Amino acid sequence: MTEEFGAVIPLFSTPIFLPKETFEVSESLLQFIQSIELNNTDNLRRRQSLDSYILDREELSELKQFLEKQLNVYVQDILQFKDNEFYITQSWISVLLPGEDHHPHWHQNSLVSGVFYVCGDDNPIVFRTIHGDPPFGRSWSFRSSEYNIWNSGSWSCDNTKNTVILFPSTTEHYVGEHIGIGSRMSIAFNSFVKDSIGDVNTKTELIFR
Repeated sequence: MTEEFGAVIPLFSTPIFLPKETFEVSESLLQFIQSIELNNTDNLRRRQSLDSYILDREELSELKQFLEKQLNVYVQDILQFKDNEFYITQSWISVLLPGEDHHPHWHQNSLVSGVFYVCGDDNPIVFRTIHGDPPFGRSWSFRSSEYNIWNSGSWSCDNTKNTVILFPSTTEHYVGEHIGIGSRMSIAFNSFVKDSIGDVNTKTELIFR
């Protein structure tokens, strides 16, 4: 739509990555994931695994390998941080039953976060800006004839089974009320960088010990 008028540059954007590659969850692996103990967080309207390092389990090693591969495609090939390798830190199962939702939040002590969709009816994740609708922010309100990435303060991405979505951990996101049949199950994770960042010559080097 914009090409006929000229180029539009998505300057200072928030890169949300939806990899083409998928990971097939077998029936046996699904049964294993579904067998993992969850806490009862009824006051939070969702359930999470008691284990917050779920991807460190041997049964999920191939899935973790797949997720870290996509994580580093995001970091090295899209963001072009070629000198850095990222790794998954905490990871947990998140489950929504019909009528439950997940409140708006972001992830602290993490650089890139991700969500892998295990099973469940379509109920998208929603990202939103805390600064109000672009491009003018909180101070102004316009009626849009059509919503797009240039004028939207929120954006939803489908929770397609066997896919992962990656995003900067500071990005606020939520899941609306689950109105499907059965549970909506996903594996969420955080990440950090190995070794060092910055540059010794520009006095920005930071070495992790």
